[in-house]
Amino acid sequence: MTHEKPTERSVPAQKRSRERRERILEAAAQVFAEKGLGFATMEAIAHEAGTSIGSLYRFFRDKEAIFQTLHEEHFQKARAFLTEVVTAEDLSAPWDTLVRRVLGAIFSFTLADPAFRAVWASMSFTGAMVVEGQAENRAIAQSIAPLLGQVFPKLPDARRLPVTTLLVEIVSAMTLVAAQREGAEREAIVTECQDLVVRYLAPYAPDSAAPRKPSKARARVSRSR
Repeated sequence: MTHEKPTERSVPAQKRSRERRERILEAAAQVFAEKGLGFATMEAIAHEAGTSIGSLYRFFRDKEAIFQTLHEEHFQKARAFLTEVVTAEDLSAPWDTLVRRVLGAIFSFTLADPAFRAVWASMSFTGAMVVEGQAENRAIAQSIAPLLGQVFPKLPDARRLPVTTLLVEIVSAMTLVAAQREGAEREAIVTECQDLVVRYLAPYAPDSAAPRKPSKARARVSRSR
């Protein structure tokens, strides 16, 4: 990604400075999640972080730079998570069980990330970041397309990336919807998304049997704080 200006004035080398930077980002995520980018202020972030306003400006030029850093770190964590969410042992499980487990884990991880909550709370103020989000989704789709082909051998190579792209966009959109709900309503949305994806992928499954109905004891997604 390229930006007209760097998101940070400097990346601290000393441990104490790095810890202060992390406190600022954690505080900013909380403020952005509560107020949105438009109503958040550097003063509010400094107060939440328990530090001086000067400390914020030492690391970041303005609140937009802090927000941009949170935005980028969320996607970095998401990419790292996706590389670890499926293990070799998981691939031996029934395909529909695997799909539901992976989707549940993705929802839980994303909705529990303070940086994600900060981003979605400010979506109406961040139109310029939509392009970056789309680029990230394309990168994620390209990275998991080979895995999809491994789990679904009936999926033609030519359709692998389009199918993966559709799945990434569906989950991305429904995560935003789920983030605005709580409790049983959120869990129902996640479950419906899992069922939707399972039905969509059923024709490409390694066997012709219909997917089993999910058990009543479904994994619950983490509730946002």
